Amino acid sequence: MEPPPAVSAAPGSVADAPGAPQENVTEEPSSFGREIVSGLIGLAVTMCCVIPPVVHLIAGPLGPLLGGFIAANRTNPGARGRVVIAGIIGTGVAGLIFVASKVFVAAVGRTELPDWFPSGGTLSAILAGVWLYGVVVASIGTLISTSMAQKKSAAKSA
Repeated sequence: MEPPPAVSAAPGSVADAPGAPQENVTEEPSSFGREIVSGLIGLAVTMCCVIPPVVHLIAGPLGPLLGGFIAANRTNPGARGRVVIAGIIGTGVAGLIFVASKVFVAAVGRTELPDWFPSGGTLSAILAGVWLYGVVVASIGTLISTSMAQKKSAAKSA
């Protein structure tokens, strides 16, 4: 005798009610809006890891990983959702550095910039590297989260 297929429902749905038949319930795919909100939540978690001055040296580089993990835990993202979440986190981190550099240039003035401050092309390359790092690390976080969710679902069905 084969065990029934593993299925789940969205939290709070009628299928979660006690005594509701579980075998006819299919998992609801995440919507684009939920994926965007999850990405923004992941970005907020990432910024919370980067901004505090005491922990930023350790938590800052791992912030996109943690943000992607938490954002993917909020929804059940497919491939599109993982890309949306990682893109929002990477864009947010690179955008923060871009805004900080523009504020610095405006405060000091272009003629009085220190020698170590990167030129326009170098700054663009740095921002592209930061964006790529944020996207890749957040993608790893979303993959870890979805993998853990799949293992947990498989363990429940076994």
